[in-house]
Amino acid sequence: MKIPASERGRISDNLAALCQSFEPIRLERGRFAASGDYWHPANARVPILVAVFDDPLGALRSLHAETLVYFNRLATGSYFQDRADLSRYAARERWRQKRYHEPWVLEDFEFHVSFATGLPGIDAVDRLRRAIVDATGLFESRDHTTWTIDELTLFERRPDGFWRIAERFPFGVPST
Repeated sequence: MKIPASERGRISDNLAALCQSFEPIRLERGRFAASGDYWHPANARVPILVAVFDDPLGALRSLHAETLVYFNRLATGSYFQDRADLSRYAARERWRQKRYHEPWVLEDFEFHVSFATGLPGIDAVDRLRRAIVDATGLFESRDHTTWTIDELTLFERRPDGFWRIAERFPFGVPST
């Protein structure tokens, strides 16, 4: 979302309060997108390498929905919107783009971690995935398949077009 810089103080205060109301979120079954996953290279709009996870409690989806609905009223657009060819999207995605400034939100939200986008083809995705596994062992052991999200990070776009971390908001007290 694009939100005016003049709203920064209000965003920080409200994100801090929201994050304090959430316990750390445990994601399970981390893996590179496979056949049947939304983000699998054969399904994605462009060849992309992403990791996907299961959210057994739906907590991350809840956090997404609360954040989207609250902060959407401050938004003036999105960086996605600036380059979107809306004619290629379904009617529901176009409506969400108009309403929420993003096409894949609410029940269509699919948390993922992007490793690379716009790769030349599925073969390039496979080569990069194998190189990451060979170099790091990522997702090869059970220790790598469960991740915990315990904070949100607010990013700001720099004048040169790159992003920088503006602020971090830790979640509330962990459950016992």
